[in-house]
Amino acid sequence: MFVVAAALQTALSVLFWVVFIQALLSWIPNLVTNSAWLASFDRAARRVTDPLLDPIRNRMPGGAVVDFSPLILLLLIQVAHAVVARLLP
Repeated sequence: MFVVAAALQTALSVLFWVVFIQALLSWIPNLVTNSAWLASFDRAARRVTDPLLDPIRNRMPGGAVVDFSPLILLLLIQVAHAVVARLLP
């Protein structure tokens, strides 16, 4: 049980940082398009995060200028991380 919980905590931490970095990169799209490494990271990150962000975006009210779905996902990841931490002895 400990190994599974520790692996889940690690996966949640990696997911947190991927979402966080992707959100930061969305503020500077010119840097992403001019860098092959950042562009490939962005494509890979979107493959992982879009299935998690799309349901949140679908529930958000339309017409918003700022996309708050990454922030909501980051909060949900933190809650899941705390729940898993409570399972550890």
